[in-house]
Amino acid sequence: MLKFKKLIKRHIELFHVNQQSGDENKRLSDDFSEIKVLRGILPLCSFCKKIRDNEGYWEQVDVYINKHSEADISHSLCPTWVKKH
Repeated sequence: MLKFKKLIKRHIELFHVNQQSGDENKRLSDDFSEIKVLRGILPLCSFCKKIRDNEGYWEQVDVYINKHSEADISHSLCPTWVKKH
């Protein structure tokens, strides 16, 4: 009877560990599905900072990022431009 009690207790512990593992895997899977990474070399104009797409068209950086990732863009001004303008 004592062996059976220990066996049941161990099964319950394993069940809880498995459940926690499943919850963590679900969280990681959800987090991973939110990640979209730009890879490779982006052809960037040294002067206007536009990016050339695969069709050869030049787009503003914010437009390119919006089309090729799931990132949201928030426009602002850096301290240098605030002083200049």
